Amino acid sequence: MQDILYIRSSPRGADSISGQIADELVQRLMEQQPGSGLKLRDLATQPVPHIDALFASGTLKPAEQRSAAEVDALRLSDSLLEEVRQAQHIVVAAAMVNFSIPSTLKVWIDQLMRLGLAFHYTAEGPAGLLGGRRLYLVLARGSAYGPGRGDWDFQQSYLRKIFSFMGIDEQQLILIEPTLAGEDRAAEALASARARIAEITSQARAEA
Repeated sequence: MQDILYIRSSPRGADSISGQIADELVQRLMEQQPGSGLKLRDLATQPVPHIDALFASGTLKPAEQRSAAEVDALRLSDSLLEEVRQAQHIVVAAAMVNFSIPSTLKVWIDQLMRLGLAFHYTAEGPAGLLGGRRLYLVLARGSAYGPGRGDWDFQQSYLRKIFSFMGIDEQQLILIEPTLAGEDRAAEALASARARIAEITSQARAEA
């Protein structure tokens, strides 16, 4: 099994705070699981393409009825879904961009959201098909979005909901906020995030 799937998405590259903290989390997870595999996808440096008309039409047909062009349009999506299926842990690092997530991360999610593969519909409503793995959301934002500002936070709420829709309900959250409110508060945010990593990994060790 490919134990850890690590998704980076911040456009800031090496300066990304979400990426720096997620790097530390991934390192701790790998230390706990010697020999574990790691798949890294940096969506900022290697973005996946937007879904298009061929993607949309292909997803609405049984596999045997798809044209060659539709099969080709879905090939990357199939590969991305397989990476998720092979992962025991999924680490997603995301900066807040305009109160939401980086567009590159949204496109990756669009590639995953396949009826019959990521979710399906039952008599009781939609049900996810990608459960059985643990999600770690490492989210950085320049301001704080506590009481009175939570309705501006479309980053955490969207990611929690969309992964839950796919059946990934076992979620851990690491928030780094605020990062742009002065050096002291940024340092406090980083220290809090690192304490959260220690808490999460200690819990995982106890459950092992």
